[in-house]
Amino acid sequence: MPVMDDRNPAPAAPPLRLRRRPRPSPEQVRAAQDEISALLARIGDCETKIRSLQAEQAAAAAAFVDAQLALDEAQRYPSGPDQHRAMVTEVALARRVSTLSATRWLGDAWAVARNTPATFGALAAGELSWWAARSIAVETAGLDRESRLAVEAAVAAEAVDLLPGQAAGLARRRVLAVDPTASAARAERARAERWVRVEEDESPAMALLTARLPAEAAAAAWSALHDYARAAWADGAAGTVSTLMADTLMERLTGLTRAEDVPICVDLVMTDAALLGGADTPAELSGFGPVPAAVARRLAAGSARWLRRLYADPADGVLTRADPRRRRFGGAARDLVGLLDPHCRGPQCPAPVAEVDHIVAYADGGPTVVGNGQGLSKGCHRLRDHPGVAVTAAEHPHVLAWRLPSGAVCRTIPAPALGHGSLSAEQVAHRHRLTHPERPSTQSTQPAVRSADSRRTTAAVADLGGHGVTELGGPSP
Repeated sequence: MPVMDDRNPAPAAPPLRLRRRPRPSPEQVRAAQDEISALLARIGDCETKIRSLQAEQAAAAAAFVDAQLALDEAQRYPSGPDQHRAMVTEVALARRVSTLSATRWLGDAWAVARNTPATFGALAAGELSWWAARSIAVETAGLDRESRLAVEAAVAAEAVDLLPGQAAGLARRRVLAVDPTASAARAERARAERWVRVEEDESPAMALLTARLPAEAAAAAWSALHDYARAAWADGAAGTVSTLMADTLMERLTGLTRAEDVPICVDLVMTDAALLGGADTPAELSGFGPVPAAVARRLAAGSARWLRRLYADPADGVLTRADPRRRRFGGAARDLVGLLDPHCRGPQCPAPVAEVDHIVAYADGGPTVVGNGQGLSKGCHRLRDHPGVAVTAAEHPHVLAWRLPSGAVCRTIPAPALGHGSLSAEQVAHRHRLTHPERPSTQSTQPAVRSADSRRTTAAVADLGGHGVTELGGPSP
């Protein structure tokens, strides 16, 4: 074989010949442009229909609130947080969303349909987007009726040519001009609603720590972190300014420079094969979501002070024991219920667990044991106080049936130990059968009975003229 060097160069490769596509004819270009224009027109038509349907849905939601409050008043149901939570849960089931989303949407839908008629009309006509409509309703909510109607009509007429964010700014400026006091009062109410949340991130083994603060406090916190991180970066610290800001935030909150040194307990659920055998089955970091097996093994090998290593195998008997004579869940029993229910077991509720509740009430003889416990958020714990809500254990030991005031039944089941996405197709189908059982054929006449009940309820509500309210707990405009 000849040696390739400067005196004996390698033979040149044949030139690469690209095959050119023939240029389209003018007729073909016009046909393609017409097709594209038709597709864009169809997208626009769909958007108009969506906005019209959103207006129709908001009107139905407002009518539901008025009718439900009127019926509750006629039946002498007490007004309170459980009444509002029951309506939110019903809407969450109807829309197939979480109770958090339903809470925000129901208040916005009622406000758009009842408080801002001009904005509602523009939404129904497809001239305004839903986000622009809700922004106008939110910004004008603190005005008196006469001022609100005048401001929202003017804003709706101008906002049809603006983006949703611009519509919100327009409404805010108009409200400031009409009633600065109302804007100041709304700002003070907002400042009182401060919170800190931890949420899952799109990237594995990462999470988002979010704080809702007054604007000046958030700006001061960000500036302090940014200035310190830039100075450290200028001095040669490893990482970008953003990563140094994140590290500095963790250090200042915990007083430590490494997450592994934080003396708290975090639950890591993983299979023994993933821990010991090198399997790639993802683990579940309780409260934060799935993490890769390699990351889980590194965490499990770290400081035992802050990590409690748990397995997806059957739980140890010691962990399930609790004194059945105690009224409140505590110790190992509360820990295990919290692991079985990493999120609220209430209908459509993904909120963190705040209370461990008895399935069979303690007052009714229900024991304080793991099998009679469920983790609930504060909202769903209040929901149980509603006289029209009942929670019972279904045929399967892990399934609970929630019956709501409308008669709708929602079945809930604990989340998989290793999180959603860790189950086989057979397991997913089995869980679906447990939460969506087929109705027996002997109940074929039940829909007709429910329809008759619905007609009687509608007639009863119609007889309650004058009792409808057009604000959640407030007077008619």
